[in-house]
Amino acid sequence: MDLAPLPAPLHLRPLRIRSVPTSFAIVEMQRFLADETATRVLSGAGASAIKEALVRLVKRLEQEQSEESASSATKVDTSSISEKEKDKGRKRKVVESELTKDKMQSKKHKKA
Repeated sequence: MDLAPLPAPLHLRPLRIRSVPTSFAIVEMQRFLADETATRVLSGAGASAIKEALVRLVKRLEQEQSEESASSATKVDTSSISEKEKDKGRKRKVVESELTKDKMQSKKHKKA
C-alpha cells in the first residue's frame, strides 16, 4: 500500500509554539471566520461542523475573558475596601490610645 506524502503544513513540525493573549485570539478568529479564506479552507465534508466549532470556541473565549475581567474588577474593589477598613482601624487605635493616655493623666492629676 502506497502512502501519499502529506501536504507541507501537516508534515512540518512548528519550530516554536507561542501563546497569545485571549483578546488577540478572539479578534484573529473572528477575522478568519468572517473572511472568504475560511470558506475556501473549510470546504468539503465536515466543513460546517468545523466552522460551528470554531464559532463556539470564539464565544467561549469571549465569555471567559468577560468573566475574568469581572472577577478582577471585584478583587480590586474588595482590596480597596479592605485597605480603607484597615486605615480606619489604625485611626481608631491611634485615637483610642490618645484617649487612654488622657484618662491616665487625668487620674494622676486627681490623685495628686
